Amino acid sequence: MKSIIVIGHENSDTDSVCAAVSLAGLLKAEGKKAVARRKGSLNKETAYALDFAGFVKQTREIKEEEAEGGEVFFVD
Repeated sequence: MKSIIVIGHENSDTDSVCAAVSLAGLLKAEGKKAVARRKGSLNKETAYALDFAGFVKQTREIKEEEAEGGEVFFVD
């Protein structure tokens, strides 16, 4: 079973990336396989916030093939 991809809008800002991390965490707590992804590189503010919270490694950039044939949740 593929992981559910949770992703925000293109050129993700802090609220979009943090929403993806939060929803992926909630889905995991419910026993589902989920990962947070982003589209585009992180800006300095978002990188700082994720690093401070310890989540920077959980939000790598999405690869197109990851989403093929699986569930994708969009957040903002």
